[in-house]
Amino acid sequence: MYAPNVNSYKRLVDGCWAPTRVGWGIENRTTTHRVIIDQFGKGTRIECRVAGADANPYLVMAASIASGIYGITNNLKLQPIVIDNAYEDDRLQVLSNNLLEATIKMKESHIPYELFGKEFVDHYIKTREWEWGKFNESVTDWETTRYLEII
Repeated sequence: MYAPNVNSYKRLVDGCWAPTRVGWGIENRTTTHRVIIDQFGKGTRIECRVAGADANPYLVMAASIASGIYGITNNLKLQPIVIDNAYEDDRLQVLSNNLLEATIKMKESHIPYELFGKEFVDHYIKTREWEWGKFNESVTDWETTRYLEII
């Protein structure tokens, strides 16, 4: 839900200030979740750094809140804080690097079904599978330019 399109994954690469591994840190822009401590005492907040401008903000908020509630309800332990570069921390789970991989993970997990119900999740997964299929049917300018040279 944070990266709903084929192009969503183009920004999720090491070294581009977008996260590639699951973790949290204080003022750490390499993690999926960054705790921002307000120096002026107006409030500390958490920034979910996975979602991009192409994500539906309502679904992002729903997923974020539901995930938090799931963690609290199931007494999940918070991972250790990431102090250094999350891109290089092999202890952390790597995010999916394309829409198909993310869709398969969502389909195989019981958690989305528990949080959002079978009807919504099945529909959402089908729309992402359709999107991936449409992407695979297209030939990009890069492919045309690159492979026309070889032929």
